[in-house]
Amino acid sequence: MLAAVCFLGVAASAQVGFGAGLSLFDSDYFGIQAKLIYDIEENSGKPLEIHAKGTYYFENDNVGVFTIDGDAHWRLLTLGENVNFAPFAGLNWTRVSVDIGGVSGSDSEIGLNLGGSFEFPISDRLIYAEPKIIIAGAEAFVISAGVRF
Repeated sequence: MLAAVCFLGVAASAQVGFGAGLSLFDSDYFGIQAKLIYDIEENSGKPLEIHAKGTYYFENDNVGVFTIDGDAHWRLLTLGENVNFAPFAGLNWTRVSVDIGGVSGSDSEIGLNLGGSFEFPISDRLIYAEPKIIIAGAEAFVISAGVRF
């Protein structure tokens, strides 16, 4: 109960945003994603955002992939006039499912995300592109792109 009250206090004083996009996992799996973004600069005094993201990858050759990520983004610099760059690091949980001829199985692994986020405004929205690598666990290169609301 105390944790929920503390969380609600942080969420109420932080700016909350949402995002939706597309993702490519190791050039083999195409997926859709949704993200929740907490801007904690007001509380921490640092240009930080926390991103929680879930991505569903469509089945390919009887293999399905689903990931959940939690990353800390540090708004480091602005490139040119309006492209923001934020390196990030965080944790990744990947679940891989296989279904071949009625026989199925699955496995999940935890890994470390390392990447960079590029954002630029279009109208009143932010467009993002996020290349990253997952080290340890389900080692992969992932690129995502979408829009923040």
